[in-house]
Amino acid sequence: SIPLLGGYTKTYIQPIGDSLTRGGASTGPNFVLGGYRDPLYVLLTNRGINAVFVGNTSSNASTVNPYPLHDGYGGIEVGELATNYSGYAAGLIASPDWVLFQGEINDARHNNDLINMTNRLKMLIDAVTTNYPAAQLVVTAMNPWQGLAPTNNALDQYYNPFVAGVVAAKAAAGKLVYCVDMRTNSLTAIPITHDDVQADETHFAL
Repeated sequence: SIPLLGGYTKTYIQPIGDSLTRGGASTGPNFVLGGYRDPLYVLLTNRGINAVFVGNTSSNASTVNPYPLHDGYGGIEVGELATNYSGYAAGLIASPDWVLFQGEINDARHNNDLINMTNRLKMLIDAVTTNYPAAQLVVTAMNPWQGLAPTNNALDQYYNPFVAGVVAAKAAAGKLVYCVDMRTNSLTAIPITHDDVQADETHFAL
């Protein structure tokens, strides 16, 4: 199926995060073109939703999705995303209806102030909802990764158990924020490509 360009009211979506949002590492062989954005675009368009992705970079675009923009930056940590968010917002072509955040893996991989990982998530939620109070924000509890035991342990000790609580508190304060737990359903230990941190093409589509 697909095309649905024009006509129907557009739903603007800002994907934000690290190289998982971009769809690969900084070197060509590790790219999964379009990342998760391509299968999401196809899914939404086939459901009759006129999805338009917005962001400040078109890195790792494909021919599937005519809206290649996103804010996925390899190696970036959540505190950086929170600090930079007003700048990202200033560069968007339209206010997002949805903001999709997938991240925290770099904080865990870099062993960066792990005890404050959820505080940095709170900062990002506040940054997004301050700039776009009407946007609906989705954040994730992160799935495990094959061969990355220290990262998985850090996520499971300092981040994943607390994401739902952070989101619930922000929602109770009136913010439009939701949690998706990527550890459930078909997501067990994700196979990674040879750069040791990216999902493969099959798992970007899940």
